[in-house]
Amino acid sequence: MAIFIASTKSISRGKGQSAVASASYRAGEKLEDKRYGKVHDYSKRYGVMSADIILPSSLKNIGATIERGELWNKAENRKDARVAREWLVNLPHELNKEQRKKLAHTFAQALADRYGVIADCAIHKPTDKEIERGADARNFHAHIMLTTRKAELNDNNEIVLTDKSTAELSDKKRREIKLERMSHEVKEVRQLWERVANEKLAEHGIELIDSRSYKDRQLDIEPQLKMGSVATKKERDKYERELRKAKEAQKKGGHYEIDNTPVTVPGQINAIIKERNELVFNSRKREQKNDRLRTVERATKYIENATNNTVSVNQRIDETKRQLERAERAINNTARTATPNPLEQQYRASVDRREQATAELARQQRRVDRETRRANLEDKRRSERAEQLKLRLAHKLLTATQQDNCLRPGFNDDPNDYPDKYDYRQIEVIKDFVTSLNLQSKYFRDNLTAVKNKIDESFIANNKDLIHLVNHPKQEREQYNERLTAWFEFKEDIDQKRADFNQSIIPKLGGSAGEVGRMTRDIISSFDYIQGLDQFISDDKQTIEARELAKSHRSDTLNRTCQQFKYAYFDVLKLPSGERESYTNALKLTVEEFKNIYGSQLPYEQNKAIDDGLRAFNNDLQRSHRPSRGFSR
Repeated sequence: MAIFIASTKSISRGKGQSAVASASYRAGEKLEDKRYGKVHDYSKRYGVMSADIILPSSLKNIGATIERGELWNKAENRKDARVAREWLVNLPHELNKEQRKKLAHTFAQALADRYGVIADCAIHKPTDKEIERGADARNFHAHIMLTTRKAELNDNNEIVLTDKSTAELSDKKRREIKLERMSHEVKEVRQLWERVANEKLAEHGIELIDSRSYKDRQLDIEPQLKMGSVATKKERDKYERELRKAKEAQKKGGHYEIDNTPVTVPGQINAIIKERNELVFNSRKREQKNDRLRTVERATKYIENATNNTVSVNQRIDETKRQLERAERAINNTARTATPNPLEQQYRASVDRREQATAELARQQRRVDRETRRANLEDKRRSERAEQLKLRLAHKLLTATQQDNCLRPGFNDDPNDYPDKYDYRQIEVIKDFVTSLNLQSKYFRDNLTAVKNKIDESFIANNKDLIHLVNHPKQEREQYNERLTAWFEFKEDIDQKRADFNQSIIPKLGGSAGEVGRMTRDIISSFDYIQGLDQFISDDKQTIEARELAKSHRSDTLNRTCQQFKYAYFDVLKLPSGERESYTNALKLTVEEFKNIYGSQLPYEQNKAIDDGLRAFNNDLQRSHRPSRGFSR
């Protein structure tokens, strides 16, 4: 049975990745990375069946070519942090080598033409060593690396990388050019792979694949946890130890049963989920088999009925003759028939009714028994699934801050580069929630059990948003950003207006006056800026999340303005004489008005910052007016 796998990820410097190194590994070639002065040599790597550069049709049709090393060094020379995009697709093992290659190239060509980029398509198969470790020998797959920028010819007929492809644009930029969100684009490409693959599968009479999720296909299949690099290594190391024991026992003429029990918590959870999914698959197969058997039985009965009802013309004629003869004999027979006994007829009718009632009761009892068994089985499955989901949710809550699951603290990572990881905002939400659970144990397993036991109907009802965030970080982030779009657009507009105003008053103040001038101009424009924020906050048409962000930004703006008063007053008297007076007067006029309007809203620390600045200013002013002491003879 062909399996649907089509996933995408970005290759970026932010993750410590290199386009040249990635291409070298996937193609199994030796490539020089000119940007970093490194040579990546994977020419001895096993499992690479083929690797080909695929140009967009517009370049391929005019005979343009480019080498792999040249291509990915051009990609590295761009200033972008994101240097390539990769699509990974599973190739049906039912096809032969050439058919799989043709299928992968067809899809890669479709991607190259869709975005106007260059594709590097490498087809892999599991190595013998990987198969020994338990990998599926039928796992043929293609790594398709795409340039993030469009490929064109320059005046020298050389291939150059120009503008970003539409696949790399932000959702905001995509909206501006009337394109759907990137999540919708990914879904369309998955459907594209489904169409391309199914055309080939249909040609060979192979079962088709489906790009829809288990949920959309109404399949009761539970996705497994992401293991992470640490847990995966532990499981692999344990399996290799068991494999060595089995080989040693075989050399000595004995037998050793490999222990496949997972050693990590994610592995144990995935084993439970796998067992549960297999039960669902087997149950579904039995239902399909029973459906086919019932179809065959119905068809057989139809055939039998058709055969029994199909009587030859001669047989019908003979039967008609016999019926006429019997009728004629009956008419001629003058013997009187026996008179029916009414009591016997009543007795027989009573017996028939009792037998029918007994049979009906038996049928009803069998139906009740079947429904009871089915209900008990469903209850058991629901209970098992509920325990699995609770355990999985608890595990996600406690492992959210692990490096494999979230953006790296302090690196300012872009969530678009790690769509399935928790972003900085989401991590803070999860941290606060886990802290509120007041977990006491220093052991992970004890805390895992404690969290699982807290999850009940009340927990789920009170924490729906959190559960959605934990289970679907990418979807939650998109929904959150969608709710905040109006705020981001408003803030971008009001920030630009403030910057334009600040620039326009420089001539009136007699010059830019360096850092003191920048802070003073911010102070002057803060009144209209805060008033604009207040209008946004009071607008009931805005979402709660957007208004909360605006409130937080308003608080930050007030605090920053107080600090600007402080430091501007510290240094305003140090300005050149041409700027000193105008900026001093501006500060004097604004500080009184600012304290009158916002003073009651300011905490002690912010009022103190303004007072500290005023005190320093007055001290400097007094010193400047004090006559200097001289030496008398």
